[in-house]
Amino acid sequence: MQQTKQNPENQRLGVTITAMVSITYCLIVIWYVATFPDVGLRCLLPISAEVNELQVTQFIHGEHECSGETVKEGQWLSEMGGKPAGNFLLFVHHLAALRSAEIPPGGMLHAGADPSENKTTPPLVEIIDPDKSPVRMVKLILSRAEQKEGESPIRAYVPIKPMEQWGFLLTVLWFLCQLMILGVAMTAFWQRPLDRVVRVFCLMCSASMPAFVGGFHWWILASSPLLNLPFIFAACLLPAVTLDFFSRFPRENFLLKSKYNLMVWLVYAPSIAAAVLVAFVYWTAYALNGASAGPNEFSLFQKLVSVFDGLTQNGALTFDNVAVCAHLLYSLRIFVLTAIGLSCVYFGMTVISLAASLLRTQNPVERRQASGILFASVAATIPIIYTLWLAFFRRADFALGQAQFPMFVASGLFMAAYAHGMMKHRLILANELLIRGRRYLLVSGTVTGLCALVLASGAAATSKYALSHNSSILLQLSLFLMVVVAITFVLWARDRILAIVDQSFFSEKYQIDRTLKQLNQASGYLTNPSALAEITLATCRDVMDASSAAMFVREASGALRLIGADVASTAPTSLPVELLQEAENSEIIVRRTSRTPENNSLIQQLLHDQSAELVCFLRGDLGVDGLILLSKRTNGVVYSPEDSAFLQAIGQMTVLALHSSRANQNLAQLNSELEVKVDRIAEQQRQLSILRAELTSLQEVANQGAVDAPDLGLDRGEIRGKSAAIMNVLETAQKAAASTATVLIRGESGTGKELLARVVHRNSNRADKALVSVNCAALAPSLLESELFGHVRGAFTGATSDKEGRFHAADGATLFLDEIGDIPLETQVKLLRVLQERCFEPVGSNKTVKTDVRLIAATHRDLEAMIASGEFREDLYYRLNVVSVKLPALRERREDLIELVFFFLNRTVQRTDKRIRQIEPDALAALEQHHWPGNIRELENAIERAVVLADGDVIMLKDLPAEVSANSMLVASDSTLSTIAEWPTYNLPYGKASGGETVSRKKSSAEKQLMQAALDAAAGNKAQAARAMNMPRSTFYSKMKKYGLAE
Repeated sequence: MQQTKQNPENQRLGVTITAMVSITYCLIVIWYVATFPDVGLRCLLPISAEVNELQVTQFIHGEHECSGETVKEGQWLSEMGGKPAGNFLLFVHHLAALRSAEIPPGGMLHAGADPSENKTTPPLVEIIDPDKSPVRMVKLILSRAEQKEGESPIRAYVPIKPMEQWGFLLTVLWFLCQLMILGVAMTAFWQRPLDRVVRVFCLMCSASMPAFVGGFHWWILASSPLLNLPFIFAACLLPAVTLDFFSRFPRENFLLKSKYNLMVWLVYAPSIAAAVLVAFVYWTAYALNGASAGPNEFSLFQKLVSVFDGLTQNGALTFDNVAVCAHLLYSLRIFVLTAIGLSCVYFGMTVISLAASLLRTQNPVERRQASGILFASVAATIPIIYTLWLAFFRRADFALGQAQFPMFVASGLFMAAYAHGMMKHRLILANELLIRGRRYLLVSGTVTGLCALVLASGAAATSKYALSHNSSILLQLSLFLMVVVAITFVLWARDRILAIVDQSFFSEKYQIDRTLKQLNQASGYLTNPSALAEITLATCRDVMDASSAAMFVREASGALRLIGADVASTAPTSLPVELLQEAENSEIIVRRTSRTPENNSLIQQLLHDQSAELVCFLRGDLGVDGLILLSKRTNGVVYSPEDSAFLQAIGQMTVLALHSSRANQNLAQLNSELEVKVDRIAEQQRQLSILRAELTSLQEVANQGAVDAPDLGLDRGEIRGKSAAIMNVLETAQKAAASTATVLIRGESGTGKELLARVVHRNSNRADKALVSVNCAALAPSLLESELFGHVRGAFTGATSDKEGRFHAADGATLFLDEIGDIPLETQVKLLRVLQERCFEPVGSNKTVKTDVRLIAATHRDLEAMIASGEFREDLYYRLNVVSVKLPALRERREDLIELVFFFLNRTVQRTDKRIRQIEPDALAALEQHHWPGNIRELENAIERAVVLADGDVIMLKDLPAEVSANSMLVASDSTLSTIAEWPTYNLPYGKASGGETVSRKKSSAEKQLMQAALDAAAGNKAQAARAMNMPRSTFYSKMKKYGLAE
């Protein structure tokens, strides 16, 4: 698909307008609901196309508040306020008209008057009580549920009240919470307008506001097409926008990348079709019911339909608007229920998409984001299912507001998940806006809120203590001018206070002029670009609060070279030439945005690879001279447009200073350039001679090492060593691999039990299939049985589908159960049966599954002691202990230590791409003398740490962990030094260790005296003397023989 370049300003404008329209609509709806008159009647859409009357479903006013006959549920409403109200739309339309209706002549009654006693009383009255607020009442005409012939209709006056406060306050609370979420999202989108995920999130929040605010009071909005039509479109489109967002979050679905246009149409087309259909049927019914026409009159739309009907009925102008509206309202009810069902399908697809994203992504931050929202989705399923049950089976309760609270809970769960993700897990990177913004927003919000409170209090006081209607114009004008002055003063005070707050939180902005002046003065006398880079980067860190910064300049060859970086920076030493070519056509300041197919340039790759937020290109007359990379701020707040302008000014001054320093540097180096080149050639010749000598020695040692290598005809994998202990283990493993017997591997943690299991599997006749591994200690007891044997759908809460267990997955292969000693007793029973009968039943199933599995188990625990304490079954132990292999600890196979050291050194060097040529003798001696309680795993970590911390090409004693270097002796052992000289250095990719080193006679004499003193102190006990010197016992014995200390 061809990607078009998007304009960030157009993106900002479009989404901002959408959000503002959504907020404005919600405010209008809240005002409309707050001022909507309520007569206590609750009615529904017709349940049949044949029903052309409006039945009272619920009456919430008390009987003592009414006048005349009693209004009850089941009665049929025909008139309200003297106007026909035979269908739902007419009822809500006339109900809305009561908001501004004037009291007709004779309608002003005194307290205690009963309007129903006089038949000439107008349909709308107002009862005035000096001690109470006036009460308006409207006349209703109803027929009984079972009206008999000759019976007069029911006439009653009911009070007109405001809407219920509880539902209204719930709506306001939801709106305020969602408004905060939208505010944070819009702030993030304003900083990253090309981030499609943030854009869709803003649109989703914008659609949810009118959908929920309108949905809480749907029957009130039905009285106004201007309010109801936006609600219909927002409610129908919200599920599609939500699915669109979660198909991109946290990673974009591969179908969207490959079939973007098709997927967008598939997601949005059903919702758009449903919205258009529901809106058309509603508007048609509203236009045909004649609510806008006067009594005994047809509206313009009714007249047009009547003419069309006459043309199709042989000229007979007949129009039964009651029957047509009844059919349309019934159709509207069907379409609304269909739209609700479609929303359920969208919700299910959203949950599935979110779960798939959680399984697909490997990024821990994205997994935490997705898991939080997925948890909210699963939790929201309960109130959503309850709402659906009301909609389809208890439609009266659904229509009368019983679904408002469960939907509030469901949406509240999503809002809580969004807020938690923003604050804790970098959802849409909103935490970068909220870290310092929390205190700033709290202070500035408090100031603004206090000002708003002052203005609101003034407005309330003005309303309460308003001037009488007969006050003079001059007095009213004076009061108006005082209000204007007061408002002006409050706003001025707010601006001054906010300016002080800004200066306190963003004091670095007020240092820009002074910093620019200092940089301008420094650039005049600096001739070294590195020194200039140091000043420039220090300025960026101090003023812009950057956590790290780096500066590159263009060399004569066209490549970009690193000339300045702080300790926290991980910038490379050079950048490719292609980056400069792309920079020529880019903006001077480029921000990091989310990676998308249309936004995957080299510049964005550089920003993402270096975890940088901004790049400023140093552009001069001849093109790009370099660039400055800035990481995010130390407080996490994103860079503002003012920061970008400051960085651009810094870049322009740096370009001028670079040109000046380059000219001065070239003049200073002209006289010494030839000498430098000669010295460089001589040094290269010397290095070439050394490399030739080392290459010759390398080949000799490599050939000798290949001959000495033992060969058992066994694929040993990553197991290294030639000691008798490890060779015995490998010999046993080779014999066990030739059979299908169960193998039990025992040994301390870190001895390589899983590596030995792989060796057994690789050398068996099942090596063509993968080894299936399970860490029993890493799984909760409640999940272990399901993980091993699988489960069927519905076996337990959360088991939404069948799951294949590890025993089934390892059918025909090898199953490795690590930490077998940690499984619970109830699982041991089922495992014993599998070993005995080679079959099992998945959790929740009674179907027996046969399996052909070769089992290898491992543990570091004392199974015999666990059997004695009742923690491990004795019969299971004997089933597992067919072929038992005990891996020796590293302290028991010290002959293999040096080989393991260089094996891990070789692997780490290749992975880190560092030049390590040798290990210092004292460092190698310390490695030999350490006890290694963590065994091989501890040794591997120690070597990796040493390689990472090594300053040069030699690993020093200081590079080793403290617990290892503390064991170093005064001198290195003979075996250590000979190993350095004789070790086959083909294991090291960057050369061989320097050899030929021997212990001097003076050091040998000192070591002999040390050993003699240790023997004397231990009364001749060799083991105790070896422990006192932190020396392996075998090394101590060999040195005793060497120095003639043996008895």
